Amino acid sequence: RGHTTTTAHHHLKSMAAKEVLVVVDGDEKTGRPDPEPLPILHSPKGKMIFVCVDQSAFSTNVVEFAANHIARPEDTVCLVTVVPFEPVPYRTGHLSQKVKNEIKDFNQKARKEITEKTQSFLQELALRIKDINAAIHDNCEFRVFYSRHDRPLKKLLVTKIEKYKPSLVILGCRGLGKVGRTFLGSVSDFVVHNSTVPVAIVK
Repeated sequence: RGHTTTTAHHHLKSMAAKEVLVVVDGDEKTGRPDPEPLPILHSPKGKMIFVCVDQSAFSTNVVEFAANHIARPEDTVCLVTVVPFEPVPYRTGHLSQKVKNEIKDFNQKARKEITEKTQSFLQELALRIKDINAAIHDNCEFRVFYSRHDRPLKKLLVTKIEKYKPSLVILGCRGLGKVGRTFLGSVSDFVVHNSTVPVAIVK
């Protein structure tokens, strides 16, 4: 199946006052290929740094390392996470329209719940950056990518790195995400061997 990317802005209602951009891959409604990604605005004087996180406690260590030792005020720190989401299929002929609508509503509610939960943890990480260096926080960006069974987390992450072309990617070497496997762990090994941009691993 092809993939498409749709975007939705969700404003964070907190002192962080930042905006999370949710990029949905593999939307079940269409089969068009991925369009070009929306650019991440950053100063030509600084670097664009991808800091890849999951919802584990170790992600805080990764963010703190980036803010304390890597990022400078002129750099753009982009917090990146990949979230698995598999919508329930409903485009089959034997289902009534009522059932299709119910499944569609279920998918939308499930996606919204996952999105809000993901935004909340990104917001917490952004506030940690603000505690360390407000200037770096002011240049923070966010990207949330949804993966499906036919595009695994690690492959999707490498694809997005290739599209956005950051100056540096920072990953953790361990951490347990919601998918029952290590994201900041097994994925970091895959990224190191397949990324065309420099990768820093936080232990």
